[in-house]
Amino acid sequence: MPKINKDTLVFIPSEKIKVYKHISGTNYYCSFYCGKAHTSSGIKEICLKETNILKAKVLALKYKKDFSLKNLSTTLSNEPNFDKDIAQPFLRFRYRKYNIAKLNQRYKSDDLQSDRDKSKYDKIKHFFENINYNNTEELEDKISNDILYYLKDNLNIEYNTINKYFSIIRQMCQRAKDRNILSVVPEIPTLAVITKDRHGYLPLEQNLVNKELTKQAMLKEDKFLLEAKDYLNLCRCAGFRPGLEVLNIRNKHITEIVDIKNPKIRTLRFDVYFTKTKPKYSYTANFNFYDQLWPEIKSRHSNRSPDDYLLFPKVQNRNALVARIHKIFTRITMSLKLFYHPKDNTSRPVYSYRHTYATELYKQGYSISEIASSMNTSERMIRETYLDNTDAVLIERAKLLNKSYIKNKFKLIK
Repeated sequence: MPKINKDTLVFIPSEKIKVYKHISGTNYYCSFYCGKAHTSSGIKEICLKETNILKAKVLALKYKKDFSLKNLSTTLSNEPNFDKDIAQPFLRFRYRKYNIAKLNQRYKSDDLQSDRDKSKYDKIKHFFENINYNNTEELEDKISNDILYYLKDNLNIEYNTINKYFSIIRQMCQRAKDRNILSVVPEIPTLAVITKDRHGYLPLEQNLVNKELTKQAMLKEDKFLLEAKDYLNLCRCAGFRPGLEVLNIRNKHITEIVDIKNPKIRTLRFDVYFTKTKPKYSYTANFNFYDQLWPEIKSRHSNRSPDDYLLFPKVQNRNALVARIHKIFTRITMSLKLFYHPKDNTSRPVYSYRHTYATELYKQGYSISEIASSMNTSERMIRETYLDNTDAVLIERAKLLNKSYIKNKFKLIK
């Protein structure tokens, strides 16, 4: 069969039709799944004898409708169906798994992982409509070529996120193999992760953001801005992943902990559930947060119940809340000329607060292992992603780790 010119390929998802030209041709063709009762491959391809894409799409819909009416009695129930046999059973399994966790109040969000999996699958579902999943080579080609280029070129999705799509397909196929639906798990590529330089904010810059939020909250009499400030202070106090990990903390997830040897030393433990790396993890707030910021946050809402969210307790749509806060943050930092880093003009979204947390610990002399443990991530991620190893950071760390030498050798350095 002649090769398809991918630049001309158009999908009609509602009718599961492809419209395209061959590399060596000028006329459009259409193809759709018809079952092996009609063709050996199960795919019906028709030359539309048309060079205009709009007219070709109309003709393709007409041919598909006519074919369906003529062959209404032909059963396709025994044909391999990736969606029915593999994808939907997997998605139902994921829903049960995460819904049970949510009912047991162990899951951190109303936005279940199973919902995110389904959302990703729905975007590429049409690629699996006309495919025999028992043909491993055909399935691998579909994933490594058609789906990859569709996600990259049509949806402008970066490789890091494409890997998440491929991970879902890989899990679907592995579960199907475990249940003897597939004999072989197809080879699915893992794309090279593209890391971008991401700089944190200096503590002084974070304080400027806090002051601006307080100022605007007073001018506009908008308490939402004060709670947005609380959110940012939580992000900087313990190494949280900004987003739902912070906003889904409830009052019952917070415990005041005391040093047995010195009862004056107190801080907070925050329990979060189903993080990116563990089912449960406990973050510890720094002492400055507990002494100076925690009393202000507690005073925002009276009559708190254990099941109430710590921040914005009356807002149910937490995803929309994340988007609104981060939009405010971008506006504030843009007005303060802080959003773009002066070194290389890279953007610094809220997630850069997590980079600040790692960098400040590093400056204070903590090891990579200790920082990774504190932030619930891997040492590799700390080294490759979170540390801002500028000369200023490195010299501060060197000074801290060489205190005794500096004291004796360089009397003028304090």
